[in-house]
Amino acid sequence: MEPGIYGNLATGIAVFGAALAVGLIGFRTVEAVGRNPQAQSKILPLALVLGAFAEGLGILAIFVLGK
Repeated sequence: MEPGIYGNLATGIAVFGAALAVGLIGFRTVEAVGRNPQAQSKILPLALVLGAFAEGLGILAIFVLGK
């Protein structure tokens, strides 16, 4: 069965939200490291995990809402 316009629209919004979240995580990571370079070893792994989590939710939205 085709998802129709509402399924496609919901998928697009969800993927846009995930992309926005990854961009904001990257922006705030660079900003935090710029303010405190010594904290890079603590900030970078957390940012990578959060970015992967946000991207995973976007991919999950494609599979769930795309049906």
